[in-house]
Amino acid sequence: MKRLIFKLLIIIVSIILIYCFTNPVQAASDNANLSNLGYTPEDFKGFKPDITEYNTTVPYSIRKIQVYAKTQDSGATYEVSGNTNLEVGKNVITVTVTASNKTTKKIYTMNVTREENEMHIGLSDEEAAARKETEKKKAEEEAQKAKQKEERKAAFSMTRYSEPHTETGWIIVGVVLFIMTTIFVIMVVKGKKNKQKRD
Repeated sequence: MKRLIFKLLIIIVSIILIYCFTNPVQAASDNANLSNLGYTPEDFKGFKPDITEYNTTVPYSIRKIQVYAKTQDSGATYEVSGNTNLEVGKNVITVTVTASNKTTKKIYTMNVTREENEMHIGLSDEEAAARKETEKKKAEEEAQKAKQKEERKAAFSMTRYSEPHTETGWIIVGVVLFIMTTIFVIMVVKGKKNKQKRD
């Protein structure tokens, strides 16, 4: 019995060592560059990781755009702001990239100009201003509805930026240590019982 337990302990320790050697802990990177950046339904060309500011134009019918991005380092994260409720004229959209070391940041800026509504051409300044104000309120209401919808979704699910592979590894190590501790306790208890029988 003792030999069997000893063999099991050797196997368990070997598994731990193999995992540690094949999955070394990697140092957090300071890479906050994007490898790709764009938006839909329109788009722009000429993205380069070292260029952080871009200018583009969208038609009046576009009130919000969906920004897509990809980080060079898989451990980095990014956050987009300013891409909804676009106003006529210049809108500044930012993509803030945070490196996996959680301290290095880089901001990419897209200056998006939303064109004037063709229906406003020929109107007086007062009439054009009134229509713009109505359209602005409508856009704000739609943005508020969209925000509430996202908040309801967030109430049921949480998005986490973590290292799932490393996290799983620590769970495995914890389970293995628990098994080893349990086996050790069993050996101690059986040893005491055998000693009492001999006495």
